[in-house]
Amino acid sequence: MWECYAINIRIAGAESNVAMGVRKLGHTAGWISRLGKDEFGELILREIQSEGVDCSKVIWDEEHPTGLMVKQMETDATKVFYYRKGSAASHMKPNDIEESYFENCKIFHITGITPVLSQSCFRSVLYGWPYLYRGIFRFAWWQAVHPGTAR
Repeated sequence: MWECYAINIRIAGAESNVAMGVRKLGHTAGWISRLGKDEFGELILREIQSEGVDCSKVIWDEEHPTGLMVKQMETDATKVFYYRKGSAASHMKPNDIEESYFENCKIFHITGITPVLSQSCFRSVLYGWPYLYRGIFRFAWWQAVHPGTAR
């Protein structure tokens, strides 16, 4: 990236993409996360809210930064760099999520990435709501957080 002359900043993430897509189809959608109280967190929240997604349960984390993914596009290759370790989202805890928020929920969408960010994220998603699971399974990440459980 040392030869980068322009940067294009956009938000990404399966959970937010699905929530925004659901809104575009005319349905209600909510998005829950922990964001760092920083410029990236504010950008992410602003973009998701601009699509009409309810973000009222987002938690601002004063101690941890917003996680990032940087995609370097080149003529012959694309490289991706993740900066998630120690992020605000990786510090999500079960009590960050109000169970009552899901009383009228028909679908709970989560990817396989969230539960492997940390043990507390794993515990946060162990609820019995009906959900749509997008199978992005990162074996190396799972083994790092939950040794010996993935086969």
